[in-house]
Amino acid sequence: MSQSDSESAPRTSLRSLRIETEIRAIARALQETGWNRRRAAELLSISYRGLLYKIRQHNIAPPTDSELTTFGQG
Repeated sequence: MSQSDSESAPRTSLRSLRIETEIRAIARALQETGWNRRRAAELLSISYRGLLYKIRQHNIAPPTDSELTTFGQG
């Protein structure tokens, strides 16, 4: 492994882990609150506008009807 490989690999890896973790946390908070973005922002301790920005930045979308399961199924 060359020096340039060792310098660039950790940054890329750490960044991708941070982004993945952020997306999971946002998605989970939205799911837990039934997509109530104000309550999700409170759970995450971020501003409502900050949450809206992150949702757009990461292209997080609510589940479609086909992705939802009705009570008693699944």
